[in-house]
Amino acid sequence: MYATEDVPIENKQFSYEVSLLGFAWRWYPIEVDNEGLFFGLVSGVALEFGYFSESDFATSKLPVMITPVNLTYTDINNRVSGGAL
Repeated sequence: MYATEDVPIENKQFSYEVSLLGFAWRWYPIEVDNEGLFFGLVSGVALEFGYFSESDFATSKLPVMITPVNLTYTDINNRVSGGAL
């Protein structure tokens, strides 16, 4: 963890988008530890960085979708602002 803390927000790269089928929130992990704890960007009520875990998704009754992406914070922010998510 903390491997990207010195990278400016606008330069952070996101390789995966995690979503739950039928749920509007999106998670964009950028770091993970060996216990399944992720740090990344969460697009929900607001766009914010935070921690989430593999078990958060495992306990959901909704199917988990993992999509490869190549996005920056700015890309995601523009999608959220423009309603394209």
